[in-house]
Amino acid sequence: MTRNLTPEQQNHLATLLPQGSLITEPADCEAYATDETREHHFLPDAVARVHTVEQVSAILAYCNEQGIPVVPRGGGSGVSGGALAVNGGVILCLNHMNRVLAINHRDMTCTVEVGKITGELKAELREQNLWLPPDPGSAAWCRIGGNLAEAAAGPKSVKYGAFRNWVLNMEVVLPDGTVFWTGADVRKFASGYNLTQLILGSQGTLAVITKAVFRLITPPTEENLLRVAFPTVEAAGETICALFQAGLTPSEVEFLERDAVTIAAKAAGEPIDAAVGAYLWIGFDGNHADQLLAEAETAAHIAEAQGASETLFADTPTAMEKLCRLRKRVGTAVIEQTPFRDLDLTFPRGRLAEIVNLVKAVGREYGFESAIFGHAGDGNLHVNVLRNGLDNQTWNQSIIPGIQKIYDHTIAIGGAPSGEHGLGMVTARYQPEGARKSDHHLAFLGNALANSGILNPDKQKTFIAKMGRPK
Repeated sequence: MTRNLTPEQQNHLATLLPQGSLITEPADCEAYATDETREHHFLPDAVARVHTVEQVSAILAYCNEQGIPVVPRGGGSGVSGGALAVNGGVILCLNHMNRVLAINHRDMTCTVEVGKITGELKAELREQNLWLPPDPGSAAWCRIGGNLAEAAAGPKSVKYGAFRNWVLNMEVVLPDGTVFWTGADVRKFASGYNLTQLILGSQGTLAVITKAVFRLITPPTEENLLRVAFPTVEAAGETICALFQAGLTPSEVEFLERDAVTIAAKAAGEPIDAAVGAYLWIGFDGNHADQLLAEAETAAHIAEAQGASETLFADTPTAMEKLCRLRKRVGTAVIEQTPFRDLDLTFPRGRLAEIVNLVKAVGREYGFESAIFGHAGDGNLHVNVLRNGLDNQTWNQSIIPGIQKIYDHTIAIGGAPSGEHGLGMVTARYQPEGARKSDHHLAFLGNALANSGILNPDKQKTFIAKMGRPK
């Protein structure tokens, strides 16, 4: 594939876009060379700022013909390196495709272009008493397209699921420039291959998503929140399992272990009890305050039975915001303190204490510190491996086998290398076992497309005939 664009290629790409929409000067491309991984830098040869699906199609068709790598990009908020131009080529910047195209109140759906900032979309919907529940921590600057390409989720996913659970249909562009819709704007779909779910989470490797149709619900009118302190991670982990065994349906179950608590508390200027080994935030939402209060009381009793040392309760927006300050502060506190590597581990939630203890033991063995937090109700933790004072040799070489050990153990117990951040180039660096699984998936897909003519051929023709019909 082309690493540096020729003058002829640059000139042709410029003709496919409005004047000034193709960036080729290295100084201007710098803003697209990094993402929230912070330590990685890959300068693209050009940035194509597209405004329409026709422009996306034209760019992809030409780059496909010329063998030029194309990397779709939105807000650059990812921490997996999924939107970095590792092989050079063209960054396809979708941020100018940011319109809300339709809000259907009768069917409770919305159609939106993928460059829309996630938090802005959620706010606009809220003004109309509509809700798209997934709430990533970067909602203020991440874009809808990145949420879909990386299979993003957030704290509310324990009750409401990730973004992929709210998508009905998508407009996508294939590498050759073909534009089609993946499904239909319906809640039930049994009409052939589920291309929508295949492309979601594929990180721009199969197609570029340009529009999405979401199903919506009305927002809950009542919420409450518990912050529970535990002397040990084990007690917190047992509480999580007991909550669901008791039939409760929390809207969030968030976790911080001691080292993460220390970092967040220092940044927030809050004192913490030296005996606290972990915190859980357990939330409930719905439309009946009395029912939610009863669920919170049940959760508090469960936590106390597991040895909780303190339980605080809030049921107003101001009080909940104050109670959740440490959880919301930890991510930015880590960023402000040191470079870090984010391991987005997902695993059976009953193994939470095992994973936390493993990370700490590996850190002691290989000489690194960590802050661990995340969506414990989903069995999804963000393990931030902290650089702090580590020298280049230690950071870039010596600790790598330790990180590999963490990934290998997570996969061995039935987990996976990423729950909501995507694999990207960062995880792939450490992940031979995970990569082999991905290779198997790609091999299956390729073989299915190439050799599926004998498998129920009459039905296959029907499926293919229905693919790609315009919306």
